[in-house]
Amino acid sequence: MTGVELLLAAVTAVELALCGGLSVVLGRRWRARPGPATGSAFGVFAVVAFVLVLGLLPPFDTTGWAGALATDVLICVLLTIPYLLLLFTWALGGLGDRVARGATALLVLQWVVTLAVPPLPPEGQSGPAWVAFYTAFVLAAWAVQSLLAAAGLWRAGRGQSSVVRKRMRALGSGTLLMALTLTLSASGADGEPGAWQAFVALLGLASIALFALAFLLPPAVRLVWRQADLTALSAAEQGLMTSVTADEVARTILPVLGRVLGGGGAALLDDDGGCRRAEGLDDDEVRAISARVVGANDGRHPAPHVRDCGDGVLAARLTSGWLAVRAGRLAPVFGDDEAVLLGRVATLVDLAQQRVALFEQERTSRAAAEAANAELETLLYSVSHDLRSPLISVLGYLDCLQQEHREQLAGDGPHYLDRISVNAVYMQSLISDLLELSRIGRSDPAPGRLDLQALAAQVVDAARLGSPAAALHVAGPLPVVWMSDVRARQLLTNLVDNALRHGGRDDLTVTVSAGTDDAGRVLLHVADDGRGIPPEYRQRVLQVFERLDAPKSSPGTGMGLAICKRTAESLGGSLVVSGPPPGSPSGTTVTLALPADVLADGPSAPAPPAPRRTLDSALPAPEGTRR
Repeated sequence: MTGVELLLAAVTAVELALCGGLSVVLGRRWRARPGPATGSAFGVFAVVAFVLVLGLLPPFDTTGWAGALATDVLICVLLTIPYLLLLFTWALGGLGDRVARGATALLVLQWVVTLAVPPLPPEGQSGPAWVAFYTAFVLAAWAVQSLLAAAGLWRAGRGQSSVVRKRMRALGSGTLLMALTLTLSASGADGEPGAWQAFVALLGLASIALFALAFLLPPAVRLVWRQADLTALSAAEQGLMTSVTADEVARTILPVLGRVLGGGGAALLDDDGGCRRAEGLDDDEVRAISARVVGANDGRHPAPHVRDCGDGVLAARLTSGWLAVRAGRLAPVFGDDEAVLLGRVATLVDLAQQRVALFEQERTSRAAAEAANAELETLLYSVSHDLRSPLISVLGYLDCLQQEHREQLAGDGPHYLDRISVNAVYMQSLISDLLELSRIGRSDPAPGRLDLQALAAQVVDAARLGSPAAALHVAGPLPVVWMSDVRARQLLTNLVDNALRHGGRDDLTVTVSAGTDDAGRVLLHVADDGRGIPPEYRQRVLQVFERLDAPKSSPGTGMGLAICKRTAESLGGSLVVSGPPPGSPSGTTVTLALPADVLADGPSAPAPPAPRRTLDSALPAPEGTRR
């Protein structure tokens, strides 16, 4: 065999392999999704593969009526190739119905003419003049149908996703090359026959390769062609990760998904088909899509199962509802690319919707808790305020009894009167502390520039008057902060008095110091070397009315540390109770942690932060709480 013959044999083998593979793939798609588009595409390559197989067989005898009839039937089969391409284009919306009807009439005319004319002369022999006219008629009809199909394929690809658009252009180019191959093959152009046949064979291979590229798109090429779509989808997917409402999820993904899948429209539906939000679809289209989605739902597949609901509608099942897309009539022809892409996006949409639902649930719960807390605080303030007036009257009458009628009481009467007075005074302290607790965060004084070193010295000096045996120290330097003088004085006074009152002995050592942590937060420590608090009680003592001592053993209402904790939280900080200070075998350390922005170092410090209220505990408290 010559080199040209080897080349022709190789080209024929490759063409047969490509056409056979396309026939198998398109046949399976046609069986899975019956329709004129996949059916006509399968027909094209089944016919081409059939013709190529016949070309490999020994030539049959064309003489006699049987040979002439077989030749005419083979020609009629060949004439269906451009017609099937036109039918494929019409099914994809690239051509109108009148063009399709005209192509059908032209095919019938070609069949009639082919069967009516006398048998064609054997190859290599010249025939009568009508042979040239017949050949010109067939080639012209093939060319016209191919041009219409190519133009229609390019037109149908407009507005589609980048991959589908490029596939349609490959199909259109392959259609034109196939027509050119047939024309050049029949023309018998001048030149060396062997070289010319090789050139025409390569053109035919190129046309089939373009068809194979469109229908059997390699993953690497698909990735390159889809790059623009993937970039848009990636941006939308990042937006999904930051969406906090259902409306944001829909606005982020629906417009992009509609463009990428080529149909231009997408919708989020609930379980019953009701539309949550739609993009690129009018009300009638939404109702039609909803009807198809609900009708195709068999309830057996978990999310994110993707269903082909027909009429170009793809729907992905979500945990709650559906993500439906009008993918266009072209999507099923090219396999499951769009379905796979929709499944990937649906997974992310499902996760985003679940996160939004949890966020909404948390926000609703937090709002309910805040409302209940505010109502409780209001009730606490009202009750405490309203109890003061009758209690003042009770204390006044008790004072009158003590001064004017105590001598008239016999037996245990004076003792009972003393106990009533003590408990009434204790009740007055409780009400005062409750009022103070309810005021924190409701009407905080404005912050100002405050030197904690000077304030701590004043608080310690005042505490020495009531506890002369105790040793109180300020281990400076303490920072300058933006803080209310009233709240800061209240905090330090409560912490120092609490240490002196519950330390367990008179010669207690109390030290006030400060520092910062790695996050720049201000840490104010009040430490004592008293008897300390067992670890299991360090959380409880920060709660209201919690105290380790009996009321008789030490004064107080059990709300000192609770007030301190509430004040710290109103400033955006936290309060922690821990063990003894370094170097002491026993004792307690109470640490007040405040945000870094309360620091006011130097005359060029920024403006004071506005008073705030937060429940954020910035300092971890493995053991900490109140007393």
